[in-house]
Amino acid sequence: MTAECVNDDVIASRDLLVGAIMAAAEANIPVAKPKSDLRHKYVPYWTDECTGAVKRRNRAKNKMQRTRDMADRQDYYRARGQTRHIIKTTQKQY
Repeated sequence: MTAECVNDDVIASRDLLVGAIMAAAEANIPVAKPKSDLRHKYVPYWTDECTGAVKRRNRAKNKMQRTRDMADRQDYYRARGQTRHIIKTTQKQY
């Protein structure tokens, strides 16, 4: 801030003040560039069968959490095991 920023004209004074603040911010605040490596990576072995298994597993999990029934819990664990098996075998085949 300098005395040059203060004028009789309010709008001009505001523009000078905002300009000074923006210049100070651009000079002192580091700008982070997005890294493309942080996004999730493509899984080349993934198939529609894997997607369907994951959807069935998630549906069973949601039902288990909603009802808290022992039969639903067993269905979820069975679906979870099947999903793991499908994904692992697809990965091995790839």
